Amino acid sequence: MARRDRHPESWLWETAEGRGWLLRLVGAALFLFGLKRGVGAETLSEFFGRLRLEAHVGCSPSARRGVRHALEQAILKTAAAWEHDGVAHGERRPIIGAVDATFLQRLRLVFVELASGYL
Repeated sequence: MARRDRHPESWLWETAEGRGWLLRLVGAALFLFGLKRGVGAETLSEFFGRLRLEAHVGCSPSARRGVRHALEQAILKTAAAWEHDGVAHGERRPIIGAVDATFLQRLRLVFVELASGYL
């Protein structure tokens, strides 16, 4: 505990509210930067280190990779369950289009038919 209480904000992470917020921060950063934008584990580890969170969350690249893998699996499992539920009830949704601005020099428009997964 003494090593964890080195910074002025450290007390916050020991409260229930602070811990909940910290978990949301880690999850959101891994999802948005790691999964959606492809930011590497080393960069994410540096990000959490600069926020002085190394004593409160696993900041090593291997820890980041493990959490990211668990997050990927949870997202895939949830998506599969939702898809199964939708198809089981005969639900047919319209095709949804999206634009990803990550590759502006080679912009692509992608449509997915949700029931079949057809691109």
